[in-house]
Amino acid sequence: MAGLDTRTIMNIENGKGNPKIKSLFPLFQALKIDSHEVFSPELLQESAAFRQFRLLLGSCTEAEADALLPVMKAVLSAMRAMNPTRIQ
Repeated sequence: MAGLDTRTIMNIENGKGNPKIKSLFPLFQALKIDSHEVFSPELLQESAAFRQFRLLLGSCTEAEADALLPVMKAVLSAMRAMNPTRIQ
């Protein structure tokens, strides 16, 4: 599923060698693992919804992200207008 050689996956599973980033990211995507959870464990304290959002965003193509950005800005703006938070 990740397009990696079986030997590469076996070495990673057995803790042998030092896998390259270009091998890890396809593996993370195939296993639906947010790479931030591995490289930034402090992010594990985020809510499940925020982690899921981050994973979905990370799986977007550049074109998809460009298309989603104005939609996301509009939705956030509308949500914040309906429920403004006061900073004291």
